[in-house]
Amino acid sequence: MPSSLPRLVLVTDRRATDRDLVAVVEAALDAGLPAVQLREKDLPGRPLLALAERLRAATARTGALLFVNDRLDVALAAGADGVQLGTGSVPVEIARRMLPPGTLVGISTHAPGEAVAGADFALF
Repeated sequence: MPSSLPRLVLVTDRRATDRDLVAVVEAALDAGLPAVQLREKDLPGRPLLALAERLRAATARTGALLFVNDRLDVALAAGADGVQLGTGSVPVEIARRMLPPGTLVGISTHAPGEAVAGADFALF
């Protein structure tokens, strides 16, 4: 686990650009971006995993972290640094049992009081 969590995370939205999403992320990584959250909720498992694997290669090249939004299975398969769990996801304690040691577990929240014990971070 990193000694400190990044304060800046790029959250993907492939529809926000006409360019290849991985190329956009790589440009941000080359500029010093410390972390990427793959958040493409409409993609089914296989295309999402393929995208996660491409992003994993890009983040590994620069030492940035990769988080996968709400898909524990894809995070595991891609070797992501962490998973971002939504309000309807598996509980943090179950995710921890399934993930390799050192994998970060984050939660999505809309208010500071909603932060969940056991999570490494919360994104608002």
